Amino acid sequence: MAAALITKLIKDGIGGLLPRRLLDAAGDGTGPFVAITIPGKADGTGVVDIEALSAAEIAAINAVTATIDNGVPITAAALPLPTGAATATGVSAVKDAVDINTSQLHGDFGTVVTMLGNPLPLPTGAATDASLASILAKLPASPALDASIGGTSAAAAGDTGASTTNGFLRWLRDKFAAGITLAAGSAVIGKVVQQVASADVSATNPVPVGGAQLVTVAATIASGGSLSGAVDLGTGRLVGLIMPASWTTASISFQASADGANFYDLYDDSIERAIASGSAIASRFIALSLSDWLGVRAIKVRSGSTSAAVNQGASRIITLVTAR
Repeated sequence: MAAALITKLIKDGIGGLLPRRLLDAAGDGTGPFVAITIPGKADGTGVVDIEALSAAEIAAINAVTATIDNGVPITAAALPLPTGAATATGVSAVKDAVDINTSQLHGDFGTVVTMLGNPLPLPTGAATDASLASILAKLPASPALDASIGGTSAAAAGDTGASTTNGFLRWLRDKFAAGITLAAGSAVIGKVVQQVASADVSATNPVPVGGAQLVTVAATIASGGSLSGAVDLGTGRLVGLIMPASWTTASISFQASADGANFYDLYDDSIERAIASGSAIASRFIALSLSDWLGVRAIKVRSGSTSAAVNQGASRIITLVTAR
């Protein structure tokens, strides 16, 4: 690129156009443009030869731009680079050269110089038993630990105001430990267990398979009557009937209650539940299905059916066998 002088019209303050000589830095009319000031000579005798001055300026600019355009590299000779590493001596020399007042620094400049000149040493060696022992020596001795909460040497257990905190906690611990021991008769929180003869079921007190599970109650039909009084089965459910030694021939039917107060003729769907007269024979044990009687809390026994009751010739006691 080469700069050149050009003439352009410039507006004055009132909008008039004045011709003005400008320096076109690009030399192709695109600018940037630099206004040319016409200075006078130092002795005041006239103006400077602007053409000669401009020519000299343009030549100087062209010389610089030509150097840049030619890509002249910056070399060590043109701009020498620093060599070597910073040392403590070098830092000290800089300090002395710029006359730094160490009192103005946040710290000791001399210390900084020393640290730059002498690397910080790294730790050496590994942890040893001696170091571990020194740490363990600061811990409480084992008797002190043993006397803490739950230790065998803790303060005496108790729940009184005079008891120590450790003692009270130990007392609670012993209470919980005793409470969760699974043994017959123990006060286990939330324990659910079957009992036989008022004792928990265990290896020495097993659930019996026999009469101990069964309870019998009597249903009595009065002489000349056909329906017994109400019999509350309690927690038992009917599993059998034991017929009396004498029985006026008749089938057996029932009235049942779920609450022990209100009784209704017992049916299975549309069929009355009954034991046929051929099965209802004196001195006979009649087995019944437990599942058929789960909803029956109380019962009345009838001689005959709902529509054809049969009065008994004497008082009859039917033994009801229930399972619990």
